[in-house]
Amino acid sequence: MKNTRQNLTHDVEILEKDVLHLENVIIEFSQKCQNDKVRNSIRELRSDLKHLAILTNGEEMDTYEYRKIMNFLRVHYKILQEKLAYSNTLT
Repeated sequence: MKNTRQNLTHDVEILEKDVLHLENVIIEFSQKCQNDKVRNSIRELRSDLKHLAILTNGEEMDTYEYRKIMNFLRVHYKILQEKLAYSNTLT
């Protein structure tokens, strides 16, 4: 059980770092007008957020850890929505 929890915590940390990295990459590509790379990064961001949500759904974890992850998802889904709105304006 402890090993499973450690694996889950490790996977969550990796996904959170990937999400933060992708958000920064999207900003960089946007500034360089690399629209195809922006779109691809947005798709990857959406996938990582979805994977994080699925990974933590129904898992046994303490309330603090669960709330922390849900707050992370809420904030970064909002950012994703903003990026999606931006990508819809790209030609």
